Amino acid sequence: MQKEQVKKCTRCCVVAFAALLVMDCFADAKVSPPTRELSEIKKTMSPALEADGDKSEKATFDADAFIQRVMKMSKNTSRDEMLSLSKTASENAKAVAEVVAVRLADKSAKEEDKVKYVWLLGQAKQDSSVPLMLDIFKTSNPTSWLHNVTSRVLIEIGGDEVGAVFLENYRKNKSKMGENRKFDAMQELAMLRYAPAVKDAEEFLKIDPERYYWQVYFIFGLFDDLAVPMLCEKLNDSDALVRTNALGAIRFLMPESKDMTKALLKRLEVEKDASIRYQLVETIEWNMIAQGKKGQQELRETFSSLLESEDKNSRAAKFMRETVASKSAMPAGMREKFKPDANKFNAAHLGYGREATSDILYCATRKDVPKLKELRRRALYRQSDECFYDYNKLTRIINWVLAWAPETAP
Repeated sequence: MQKEQVKKCTRCCVVAFAALLVMDCFADAKVSPPTRELSEIKKTMSPALEADGDKSEKATFDADAFIQRVMKMSKNTSRDEMLSLSKTASENAKAVAEVVAVRLADKSAKEEDKVKYVWLLGQAKQDSSVPLMLDIFKTSNPTSWLHNVTSRVLIEIGGDEVGAVFLENYRKNKSKMGENRKFDAMQELAMLRYAPAVKDAEEFLKIDPERYYWQVYFIFGLFDDLAVPMLCEKLNDSDALVRTNALGAIRFLMPESKDMTKALLKRLEVEKDASIRYQLVETIEWNMIAQGKKGQQELRETFSSLLESEDKNSRAAKFMRETVASKSAMPAGMREKFKPDANKFNAAHLGYGREATSDILYCATRKDVPKLKELRRRALYRQSDECFYDYNKLTRIINWVLAWAPETAP
């Protein structure tokens, strides 16, 4: 995958909101359709805002003065200043959201100002702001930065209400979308992990895997475990292209479920292509090893049985013979080096991608796997070739932890 191609095809990729504002959001943009009347917004927002946040905020915090500081942000605003503004907005969420709601209702507000207002709502993360932002999402120009930043903020807040609107928008407009925009819109639903959208994602299993395999990786990597049942089903689809992409997605996610083992074995029974048979047995091994000691024992029994009918000269047969003959014990050096340690893991988890190294994450326990999977999903938010490297590295850690680590640290 060429980096230029990824950048072109992922215009709406998730990036840090601070960087998005500093680099792009101050450019001239088309004026978006008007938002709702102020009275209507107050009717929607006020009751919920009263329930959000600390009621003493206004007595100690001047929201208007703070927002004026935000409106002075420019391309020259430092990262430290952006982080400081973000922290202040988060700590005074209710007051900020209340004032921003009023300002967003001003029809004379410039679009670049509205972008900053929406960014503020993203830092405040108030559920009461969601209806207002959904209204902007529905009415703003889909190609504008206002729409783009609003999408990013709503994705960070998440929830079924947001997912339902995004899916409705996708289904309503996909026939008018170009291929790139359609991919971006489905990727947003995958970032939200909105389960009803998995069915709609099936069409991305029909793309050319030689040219667009990365779309499969991004979409199903972001849906993660939610996509596994559908991918299991598609392993035996009548369309060879769908089967190929489903297997590619499975080999990228490397889920550890027993249902996946059954689906892989079912495909192996009828698969004739030697190269695909090899990929299947390789994936079965990874899948069953991650199921712990019982899965590892069953793996040897399964491969021993399969070898009775497998072409003895095939790559698949050679691979299975090596697995049957290998030892199942965890390497002693790994056991000694990476003893389960909650403190080390938590420090590495919080600092991953900055000062911490991935090796320390091997100190995790099986209980930490959901955190590792979320960290792995977040790697895809970077939308680059390098994010696949990090994703695969975290997958190896996850599978190692599932195979060898205890449930919890002693």
